[in-house]
Amino acid sequence: MRIEAQLQPEDHVKAHRVHRRMSPTARLVFIALPVAWCLHALWRLWDMRQYVLFSYGMGGVALLTAIRLVYRFCVRRRLLKRHAADAPMSIGIGIEGIVLVTRHGSESLPWLRFSKYKCGKELVLLYRVEGDYLIFPDRWFSPVQKAEFTAYLRNELDEPAR
Repeated sequence: MRIEAQLQPEDHVKAHRVHRRMSPTARLVFIALPVAWCLHALWRLWDMRQYVLFSYGMGGVALLTAIRLVYRFCVRRRLLKRHAADAPMSIGIGIEGIVLVTRHGSESLPWLRFSKYKCGKELVLLYRVEGDYLIFPDRWFSPVQKAEFTAYLRNELDEPAR
């Protein structure tokens, strides 16, 4: 299968989101700890001398939320600047692996060079090593090509990473 493709800057933002996606356990802890802290503060609030504890708890939750939003904004801005003009490429996907052809040359990557893959709502990340991945947006594939690509991934690599 051969695909003519070009990554858009927004693809890098989506890929970063899939790559950094929290596990369900981490999400539970991230949500449960501030909620537990607030509930504890409310319980202590009944003893009116401890109202400061509640305000510290709510301030902590607000601070965590602000830090997370600022981090997301900075990452998005950095990714959009860095990948403003990705070059068009030709991608060959077959039983032996993946061949990438760009204006700079070609690279043949056998399936053994890949360690895992992650599937997002709109793209697939194919990892060479942790933190270094290739991005395959769903818009590049027809439904038949997408099924063929995922079949290669399932057959050649381990279970998808969570």
